Amino acid sequence: MITKPILILGGRAPALVHCIGRVSRSLHSGNFNIQPFVKKALDSGRPIVALESTIITHGMPYPQNLSVAREVEDIVRTNGAVPAVIGILKGSIHVGLQNEELEFLAKSDKAVKVSRRDLPYVLSQGLSGGTTVAATMIVAHKAGIPVFVTGGIGGVHREGEKTMDVSADLTELGRTPVAVISAGVKSILDIGRTLEYLETQGVCVAAFGQSREFPAFFFHQSGFQAPCQVQNEEEAAKLIDIALIKNNAKVGSRIAVALSKIQRAQGRRDGFSPEETVSAGPRPVVIGGINVDFLAKARDATIVNMGGVLQLEGRNTATYCVVITGHGELVLGLGDMDIHQQITEQYVSKFKEHLRLAPLVCIDGNVPVSTIQYVCQIAQEYHLAVFYEPTDVDKASKPFFSDSWRALACTSPNLQELRAIVQTLGYPVPADLPSKPEDIIKTAMTLVCPLLRQLHCAVITLGQHGVLTAAEGLCAIHYPAIPVPMEEIVNVSGAGDSLMAGIVAGLLAGEDTDSCVRMGLLAANLSLRSYEPVSPEISAASVSMVQVKSRNWPEPKTWRLPPS
Repeated sequence: MITKPILILGGRAPALVHCIGRVSRSLHSGNFNIQPFVKKALDSGRPIVALESTIITHGMPYPQNLSVAREVEDIVRTNGAVPAVIGILKGSIHVGLQNEELEFLAKSDKAVKVSRRDLPYVLSQGLSGGTTVAATMIVAHKAGIPVFVTGGIGGVHREGEKTMDVSADLTELGRTPVAVISAGVKSILDIGRTLEYLETQGVCVAAFGQSREFPAFFFHQSGFQAPCQVQNEEEAAKLIDIALIKNNAKVGSRIAVALSKIQRAQGRRDGFSPEETVSAGPRPVVIGGINVDFLAKARDATIVNMGGVLQLEGRNTATYCVVITGHGELVLGLGDMDIHQQITEQYVSKFKEHLRLAPLVCIDGNVPVSTIQYVCQIAQEYHLAVFYEPTDVDKASKPFFSDSWRALACTSPNLQELRAIVQTLGYPVPADLPSKPEDIIKTAMTLVCPLLRQLHCAVITLGQHGVLTAAEGLCAIHYPAIPVPMEEIVNVSGAGDSLMAGIVAGLLAGEDTDSCVRMGLLAANLSLRSYEPVSPEISAASVSMVQVKSRNWPEPKTWRLPPS
């Protein structure tokens, strides 16, 4: 039985957390509705994630709020949990919202922001509204959902000792046994006094991951330490089992899954739910399209399960059909990427504030040239770090047609893409590329030099020969790939993307270069062994510093770059 409140910190996300109180009449009457799919998950002991709705009603304009809400639900499902958005519709509490109910709240200009104090009035007056952190906690607890994910919680305002301006979230955390997964509190609040207040309320605050640093919503570091620390989903789940849980997005969903397993093993049916929300503040921004990859493999032909693909009326999802050999090598590729042209400068400009605050902006070669130029312009204006993934030889040069590329911080071409980029810049390039490992590395070092006059670094992917990183300091480091037996290589089409995802994850976590590249190599290794372009085995646990430290890695070789 969960009896003590817990707050687990990590990652980033938006909006609000909490709900349970002395509005027992409303909470025990016909005003309390649990959707059948949520009830079924509770009865079967499946992991559930409670999601708040204030971000829908007050956090973003329509239709962005609706789009974000649906995306967050999809993320929860992808990570093995059932999403349960909590909201109030015409005086009734709803646990789990259908599409039309989400749309109703998203479009409503009369929706009320509902905290604990507002529940009796809103329910008695038949009003509609979005639940805050506190209200969401109350309802989640009543429904039997012990895990709730949000972006950030409220706290003690600066000079709160004089004004008594203290968020109701903090007192709710002390009285309602629901685990809240969050990115901490905003830096504009008094973080030190917030931690003191949480201690007074008896709230167990634990940082998730390798650091005990208490996050400040948009920032990994606040200068304050969390009293406790859990390093992975299993530890967090055990902590919740004693009390509650709190974390962020995908991590939250995986924690919910882990807790569900623990509870089933103990013969209990205490439903629980992890979830994630989207932060309106500085989170990494990724600009690019979503593709459905169809793989045809010589030998052991596989039919791709399309059950998780969302169909949007009037639009065709980008598709990419590749034929690969029995050893996973690409033979032929055909794609329909026209929908990517909808990622226009005008559309991206709507998210300028997100871009301006982002710690990292990732953009790929599928995006139109004008959009790439716009992002580079914003990067120059606000000194942003922009990471460019070239995608393929034909698209690699898009930023390099003008001076836009000078705003990039890093790019990750393979050798063929690097040659195309350098040729676009007007430098001589070899007609043929070498095949011997030592010659490949030397060619890569020669080609990358012109880019380093402006870029901070470049990551050149060399397939089975590993990765070459080159930095402003005129040095290059070669990291050998993790050996994979030929018979175990299923598919090479997602290895490059997975490699860069691991590297970027390490960068955002503040790891050193060696660790970042090795996290990328771990992800690429999993991708090579998977029938899916991005392996479902890739997770925060499988691509982590724990895994990096558990391996014996060959020593990377450092090279001095030739003068440019």
